[in-house]
Amino acid sequence: MGSSWQADNDDVTKLLLLERMRHEKEKGSLFKKILIGSVLFFLVSVGVAAYIFFGGGNLVSANNIDIQVLGPTTTAGGEDISLDVIIKNKNRAELQGVNLTVEYPPGSRVSGDVNTELIRQVESIGVVPANGEVRKTVKSVLFGEKESIKQLKMTLEYRIQGSSATFYKDKNYEVAIKSSPVIVTVDYPKEVNSNQDITFSIEVASNSSDTLSNFLVSVEYPF
Repeated sequence: MGSSWQADNDDVTKLLLLERMRHEKEKGSLFKKILIGSVLFFLVSVGVAAYIFFGGGNLVSANNIDIQVLGPTTTAGGEDISLDVIIKNKNRAELQGVNLTVEYPPGSRVSGDVNTELIRQVESIGVVPANGEVRKTVKSVLFGEKESIKQLKMTLEYRIQGSSATFYKDKNYEVAIKSSPVIVTVDYPKEVNSNQDITFSIEVASNSSDTLSNFLVSVEYPF
């Protein structure tokens, strides 16, 4: 009877030992799978990073495209203003189908022809090479009140090789009007009686080096 109990006890011990060995084997296999997966993920990440850094392909980031404007920040109203626009491409891929659009503030005129209104100017650039730059010069005549701020909006339109999508990059440039092209002086009485005739003398003088024409003086009266 005692020997039978001892045999059963030995069998249970063997079963427990086998079960423990099975669990340890499964745990080791799971750890090995996790380790192999981590190594593969690391290798894939290194490969992708190397491709981006060394190959580059058609990967283009807008953060690596810069629009710089060189020119005066103040100008006399009615005078020509010249701005150099530099497009810098710091990507490893070239920009294709590049156009630069400059939108001017109301009242702007064409340089050399102040009678022609200038609303928008489009400059075709074509290609900006990888790690290269292209420079364009734009000219205009700005009008406005003294000490007013005029804003020019520049939009860069481009595509990348292998894609039909069009991408955009904007840049705003502000110019202050330091003097007005036209000086208006009004001479009038400081006091009048009710129902009394009064006379206003208006003198319009040009402060521009160019000939200005087609002036219109508008007067708004109270009741």
